Amino acid sequence: MADFLKQQGIINAINLDGGGSATLVLNGTLASYPSEHCSFDNMWRCPRSISTIMCIHEPACEPADCSGHGVCVQGRCNCTGEFWRGPACDILDCGPSNCSLHGVCTDSGCLCDAGWTGSNCSEACASGFYGDACTQKCLCQNGALCDPVHGACSCPAGYYGTSCEQACPMGWYGLNCQKLCACEHMCPCDRVTGSCNITYELAIQDQLNKAGRCLASRSKDKFSLSERTWIAITIMLTLLLAISALGNIGLFLKARSERQHGSGDYLYHPLREMNGEASHTSACEAEDAQDQSQALL
Repeated sequence: MADFLKQQGIINAINLDGGGSATLVLNGTLASYPSEHCSFDNMWRCPRSISTIMCIHEPACEPADCSGHGVCVQGRCNCTGEFWRGPACDILDCGPSNCSLHGVCTDSGCLCDAGWTGSNCSEACASGFYGDACTQKCLCQNGALCDPVHGACSCPAGYYGTSCEQACPMGWYGLNCQKLCACEHMCPCDRVTGSCNITYELAIQDQLNKAGRCLASRSKDKFSLSERTWIAITIMLTLLLAISALGNIGLFLKARSERQHGSGDYLYHPLREMNGEASHTSACEAEDAQDQSQALL
């Protein structure tokens, strides 16, 4: 009986059997007591007059309630739930990957961060989805990348806008349409690479052709008007220059003629006129003339 008790892992037990022997197991130590002496003769041993009694005390768990996550069986906690571990059932364990550092282990398993999914949070959201449990749908267009956490769109070269829905305007290209085309004659370039050797779709090419013809027509009209104006101005300037040249020639000939005629007609001025004698003689002659007039009267 004692061996059987020990095999069962019983720590403290007392067995009082009807055969008269007393067996005690105390902290793993076996103690046997012999039967009592017979009452009629102490020389002999007689069986005890009692029935078999067994007292067993199962060892307790620490803590006794196994942290509320298990059941105590023979001194050991049998953890309930898939993710509680440890001697006291107080450790959450979601596996060796520990939710891949993209989530938190709970008693229901991994609770993944926004942008991640899977039993151990090792999978990013599938293309076109984002957010908690990857349940929100991305709105990005034209092949733009969607941020798996917030859903923000990363536009490819040649497009811009909140959802990358707008193509670069003509004359611009590259990421966020920040580069200016460098083609000759202000021609548009490829919105992605900036190449000047491009072929647009038929609809866009037709619009470009119409716009080109319209601009060429307007430019031609402006050039013709300007040409006529310049011709008129040139003719007027030519006439003015001719008239001015003829006038200058006439003035030159007139001045030359006057110089030629004036050089042969010399005037003689006596020296006495220059000395004041002529004026004195004229004064005397005037007085004589006045005296004669008075005599006649």
